[in-house]
Amino acid sequence: MKNIHLFLPLLLLLAISLQAAKPNHKKIKRWLGQSRFSITKMDKVYLLDNERAFLTHIVFDNEDAIIKKALVLVRPDLEEAEFISSFSFDYEIIDLNHDGVSEIIFSNEVQEDKYKLTTRSIIQLHDYKVVSLYTRSFKEQTRCSLCLKESLSWKIKDLNKDKIKDIKEHYTLSLSNQDKTIILQDNKKELLFQEGKFSFTKKQRNLMQMLVSHDVKSRQAVQVTQSFTFSDPQVACFLDFTQVKRKEKVIYYWINKDLQKVLRREQTIHPASRYRTWMFKSIKNKDSYLGNWIIVLLNEDKSLLDSQEFIIEKAFISKDANLSQIDLNLTETMHLSELTVP
Repeated sequence: MKNIHLFLPLLLLLAISLQAAKPNHKKIKRWLGQSRFSITKMDKVYLLDNERAFLTHIVFDNEDAIIKKALVLVRPDLEEAEFISSFSFDYEIIDLNHDGVSEIIFSNEVQEDKYKLTTRSIIQLHDYKVVSLYTRSFKEQTRCSLCLKESLSWKIKDLNKDKIKDIKEHYTLSLSNQDKTIILQDNKKELLFQEGKFSFTKKQRNLMQMLVSHDVKSRQAVQVTQSFTFSDPQVACFLDFTQVKRKEKVIYYWINKDLQKVLRREQTIHPASRYRTWMFKSIKNKDSYLGNWIIVLLNEDKSLLDSQEFIIEKAFISKDANLSQIDLNLTETMHLSELTVP
């Protein structure tokens, strides 16, 4: 009888250890229906229904394979596995609120022609689907005379002493030329994780286009260009928003090649199915106006919405030109706005 009492706990421990053990490689290959790969790493993760699974890194053995490595979600309780491609191999698994469901933090990078785009996300998994909790994208421009760079860092910590981990976010926006760098924005904010969600304000993401032109007529940008001369009276910056859900401010910075903030203005956009607004900046006959310029547009949260560059050059004026028609000392012109009601 004593032997039976000793044997039962051993069986229980054995059952628990078998349940917690990682599935062997042969089973995973059978579940995937493929065999020509090696498994390099397996990380335990708990899905939204608290199901135990494993994020599994595999490397294909076939030298001719177009894809060299992949990420697989292995679900031993269901005896199945599938490829997933929604996030990168470099991730962190954490349980923010100790509810038995894993949160996964990762970043994806995409290199475009003139900028690098990084997207940082925190997600959960439901079956093989990604459930996004919070995502933030930021850019770093390349191959430019005036280059914008957004930087973003997260610290995971308990911010309000409720034993639940939150995000402390630090965002910076800088502008550089060949000689120096200036900081346009340096913001910190706290994102509290409450009831399985992060508390944050959604930003306006409905800017359809930002154009630089000679003028604005009939609510349209006229003569869209990135080149101006002293013979041009002004530069127009035209914005076109769609499906504006609430009243919100946008901020313009007009910055020259020497990184001097020549002009800073705020505008308020209003709820509408389409909202167009614009601003004029006069061109003055001064050497400080020559060269490359950039217009930086920020949202109310002081994050980058868009930017446009242009250049001002000296104009060739013939002897027959009527100089009286060229006003070389125009003052800065404040913005106009246009509201289109649905």
